[in-house]
Amino acid sequence: MQPKLKILDIFYGNKCNLTCFQCDTRSDIFRKGEYDPSIENIKQGIDLARSKFLIENYTLLGGEPLLYIDGIIELAKYIRSFDKQTTLMIPTNGILIDRHLDTMVKLVNEQKVLFIVSDHLTNFEDKTKSVKVKNNAIMLGEALGIPRNDPVNFFYDVFDWKNNKGDDHWQSWLDNVKGDISEGLENDLSFMKDRHGVIYKDYGVFQSHHKIDENNKPKPFNSHSADDSFINGCCSEFCSFLYDKKLYKCGALGTLKRFLTHHNVADDPEWQKYLAYKPVDLTNCTPQEVQRFSDTKHTCIKECTMCPATSSYQMIKTEEKVLPILRNVQAN
Repeated sequence: MQPKLKILDIFYGNKCNLTCFQCDTRSDIFRKGEYDPSIENIKQGIDLARSKFLIENYTLLGGEPLLYIDGIIELAKYIRSFDKQTTLMIPTNGILIDRHLDTMVKLVNEQKVLFIVSDHLTNFEDKTKSVKVKNNAIMLGEALGIPRNDPVNFFYDVFDWKNNKGDDHWQSWLDNVKGDISEGLENDLSFMKDRHGVIYKDYGVFQSHHKIDENNKPKPFNSHSADDSFINGCCSEFCSFLYDKKLYKCGALGTLKRFLTHHNVADDPEWQKYLAYKPVDLTNCTPQEVQRFSDTKHTCIKECTMCPATSSYQMIKTEEKVLPILRNVQAN
């Protein structure tokens, strides 16, 4: 079977105007762009990934894309230069949409991107900021002139929920997944046409990928079941993380080393199993390594035990877990 990726998450940088606790890309900790790759490095990584995998969809992933707008435009144009049909997703927290409305409309119309507005503020006691984010998403949809439509159809289409492509590996994941993809979408809004436009999603809850011990240090869950961790506790079951020309099974593994170094726990014996994870180095990998990554993308690996084995470790996003000022005060 040809090596393939359902979604390639392309990391562009950490800067963000929020500090969501347990952020996949660690933008709650690294906030000055100290690990941001260059545009040229990102393009080279994309080219290497394309040369080895069939990539179905792309996501530009990192901190807040509207803080990187020039680079986001350049990367969107680059992807469209070789693939006119793929879904190109750009998650944003939506707070800055009103400041960049014209630029975003142009980007959607010219490069056919899909902005996914992730509202991290919906569980705040004060709903003012969340209402603004939702209204910003609606404003963008109206500026695009796209009527509101059903978001479920998009997810069934992009993720090939009925496996019309006949992918055996993807089918094995579908056979194990619990629930239906339409669950939880009742608060979503979609203004989409031919896979581009804007979708608003309620992201007031997040899946934890580490726990905190009595000394306020991060610890892995060390689940006893890699399969259960992957199915119930993974926050990135089918997105592969591209950073510095290396491909990781998920963003949590791709950012783990610098995260643990920041917390001065890189020598903690409990983390060594996960630090030993080796990504696919796209500059010198073998065909066997590429095929192995593809074959195990939709299954557990031994490092999956880093995450919880149940979905009960979901975190409610409150003000102190999302807003920079409150997080900084709490940290001090």
